[in-house]
Amino acid sequence: MKIALADRGGNPVMRIRSASDFLADDYDTLCRVDIKTMSVRATKRLQTGSTHFARLFIGAYDLNPNGTCIVARPHSGDVLLVDSEDFKELSRAPAEGQPLHVCMVSETRVVTRDWKDRSSL
Repeated sequence: MKIALADRGGNPVMRIRSASDFLADDYDTLCRVDIKTMSVRATKRLQTGSTHFARLFIGAYDLNPNGTCIVARPHSGDVLLVDSEDFKELSRAPAEGQPLHVCMVSETRVVTRDWKDRSSL
């Protein structure tokens, strides 16, 4: 079975969200997929814009036990905290450089890894 996700041409990373659904990123978009029907229930484009050569992608994302999701945005230089049900933006925090990977280590603190300089945590 093939799932179209958001048809953005990405290389999806999937994470179980609950017993009934999972999340998958699709280049610049986050998707929530129903496990029973294997259909996309919600999508949200989290990185807009493009360069002369390509569209801009989102970085890695991580699910939190409280139902939120944190998303790195290397081209915006920030991280977003979104509700994992409808992807409504809950907060945004600037990050130095271009955050590619992100981990929420407390309710008020995140750790990122930069895309360009590959700096450590």
